[in-house]
Amino acid sequence: MVEFRPFEASEFDEYKDKSTKEYAQDLIRSKKSKKRKALRDAINEFDSILPQGIATPYHFLNHVTDEQGEAVGFLWFGINGKDIFVYDFWINENQRRKGFGKQSLEKLEQIAVAQEMDTITLHVFDHNVVAHGLYESVRYKVLSTEPGGSHMQKRISGI
Repeated sequence: MVEFRPFEASEFDEYKDKSTKEYAQDLIRSKKSKKRKALRDAINEFDSILPQGIATPYHFLNHVTDEQGEAVGFLWFGINGKDIFVYDFWINENQRRKGFGKQSLEKLEQIAVAQEMDTITLHVFDHNVVAHGLYESVRYKVLSTEPGGSHMQKRISGI
């Protein structure tokens, strides 16, 4: 089973750089931003969500680790009322199809139950077909759609 290991403050800048570049590419692919301004849009959104960086209250940036403690990906989620929102979730390409994605979502669900949350919500881009399949396989439902993506949600109450 996977574990979550919180990011160290020293890891944040490298994560932010990588994450905003990847998010900018997603914005371009989904036609939510033009190529010339996508990176600026991604950085601005990132900074507005995490104004205090890793110390922003109610935000949790974690490495996803395997049974040996090796990082196989990362998961950033925030708590808003009775909802956990997944901002960023990534399993390293060489670690995919080994169950780490599903185990990570199950671990997050355990956290949600322990914290008496009602829902887990996330956004997924339409071009990320593999992620759509993963979320559907663990019973996330489409909550709303918009050009280029969908919000999906899993109800936790009553588990």
